[in-house]
Amino acid sequence: MENMPQLSSHQSLILKIILTHRPKIMDYFLAVVIAIFFLSLSRLSSGFSWGFVYVWPLAGTMVAAILLGRRSALICSIISALGLDYWVLGGNHGYFDPIIIVRLLTFLIITLFLSKTASELRKGYLRAENLNDQIEKESAARKHVVDIVSHDLRNPLASVQLYTSLLLKNADTPSDKIDNVEFLNGILRSAEKMKRITSDLLDASQIEMGHFSIKVASEDLTSIINDALSAFQESIRNRNIRFEVKTFEPEFHFIADRSRITQIISNLVSNAITHSPTRGVITILAEKNNESLNISVSDQGPGISAENLKHIFTRYWTEPGSTDHQGTGLGLFIAQGIATSHRGSLSVANNPKGGATFTLKIPLDMEKNVRVA
Repeated sequence: MENMPQLSSHQSLILKIILTHRPKIMDYFLAVVIAIFFLSLSRLSSGFSWGFVYVWPLAGTMVAAILLGRRSALICSIISALGLDYWVLGGNHGYFDPIIIVRLLTFLIITLFLSKTASELRKGYLRAENLNDQIEKESAARKHVVDIVSHDLRNPLASVQLYTSLLLKNADTPSDKIDNVEFLNGILRSAEKMKRITSDLLDASQIEMGHFSIKVASEDLTSIINDALSAFQESIRNRNIRFEVKTFEPEFHFIADRSRITQIISNLVSNAITHSPTRGVITILAEKNNESLNISVSDQGPGISAENLKHIFTRYWTEPGSTDHQGTGLGLFIAQGIATSHRGSLSVANNPKGGATFTLKIPLDMEKNVRVA
């Protein structure tokens, strides 16, 4: 097994497309082409070796069975059997001549056997390819977790060690000569960052395994939005960014997990702040229809490229060239998982005049549909 030739990624992709992504009419057309091609080889071989006259059409049905499947292989075998007699061998038999019938049945029986074998080989190849893709994704995920632990966790841990060593070093220094509060705040910030990272890893793991659950109650929408925005007052003040909150009712209650919905809005607002220009406006809009509560967060940034839109909710994905080293690439993945746990959805779209809008939809019949922890 170790010495078996390995397909390159491009060859593997091309072969997978050939095996899986074709309309049926193309299969039948290709079956005819394959039959004619191998019959041509059979006709050319008739002047040299009569053994190959029969081998080439059978080889054609084998190729058709591997690449196109059973039905197309049967079409190829019928054309090959008839073409062998009327074109290659130049026979003058009638359509119901025993020789034609025997040859046709022989080709059909051989084709059925070959196509069944080829079909299993094809399924085995596709299963192996899917398994290989899954292994590569899991390998990349494990590497990313190691990177997070080795980099994102190591930095705050080093800060904790530094501040602690400074506190111990100055333990005998009079309190009026050194401000220990600065060191303690540094330890607290680092500890909060480590807690956030480990919490993200745990949430992502539970979402992937299908074990993520929520605890719901009747909650006030305005209160949740205010809680989510309260943590960003200093950030928006430093960059002259302004929040615009628009809700349809001053006191609207809905069924949800308060902490988790706050987590989603906080994540979306944090992303909006990161991509907003100085003196920009971030709009939080809450709307309601007959089926769902819709909460959207819009910014006035550059928007999201078409390529990045494909990966925006992918686990561990971070925007190429991003200068933000604080994230784990799990925020939007977790936010989508939380939305799904509420039987809702989280989507994103670019705004016509620039920027992007994330929209959270939560069904209004949550008490009937939600999976409660």
